[in-house]
Amino acid sequence: MRRGVAALLIASLLGLSGVAMAQPPTKIARIGVLSGSVASNVRFRDYAGTKACQSCHESYVASWLKSPANQAIATKVIGATLAGWIYCRDHQAACVGYTLKAGPTLPKGHQTWMMNQINELIWPSASGGIGIMNAADFNRTASIAKQFGVIKKAPSGAYRTDLASAAVAGLKKQGLDVFGKTWKPLNVKVSPGGK
Repeated sequence: MRRGVAALLIASLLGLSGVAMAQPPTKIARIGVLSGSVASNVRFRDYAGTKACQSCHESYVASWLKSPANQAIATKVIGATLAGWIYCRDHQAACVGYTLKAGPTLPKGHQTWMMNQINELIWPSASGGIGIMNAADFNRTASIAKQFGVIKKAPSGAYRTDLASAAVAGLKKQGLDVFGKTWKPLNVKVSPGGK
């Protein structure tokens, strides 16, 4: 069950809807996410034929995070994830290499461009550091979603920052730059077929 909780927690922390949009329900069940009474209350939506669970993980993760021990685990997972993004900011070529070793379907040129694009979304981090939700950005997004009928009312309590803030504090103690104010995007030329 621990492995299932870890996968669920990571997916939730990364903001995935369902454990993994591209995983079939049988694989999700195998890693322990849909065990016990949770499975009887699950509604699946068909995203590109995946039948991914749309909302089964939110209450499970919220319940799991009530434990201080589990909050400590979550903080470590968040810290390790953010440290990885800090590393990829400072070592883009190495991170592209790791991706290529994993056997992606898209070649080096595309992966290099993509790493640059992701870094551009993260850096520089203006709020409390990498991984910390900017309340003004959240409120603006919620307002736009409400204006165009995506949501009926602005959400309250939709996110928390305590775990990420604790993780960022730990990264600062390690001497890591959690803001990336001096990061500049690479000039990546897009090539035919991403080669």
